[in-house]
Amino acid sequence: KSSELAARDLDRTTTTLDQARQMLKENQAFQSIPLARTCREKRVKIYLLTRGSPPREARAIWDHSPTGPYPGD
Repeated sequence: KSSELAARDLDRTTTTLDQARQMLKENQAFQSIPLARTCREKRVKIYLLTRGSPPREARAIWDHSPTGPYPGD
């Protein structure tokens, strides 16, 4: 069922992308940006929601602070 929902949502993003492309052809580039951005955000979400997790997933923390995770360390 989730693959069917993903396919449906992907079709909807294709419609949105087609609208953005049509606006570009009509020299409405500035107005097409929100449509293209929305399309990209939705496609990334679809990809992330439909991608399976690896059998063993590792997680880590990256601390960019030069003083460590706690001030004064």
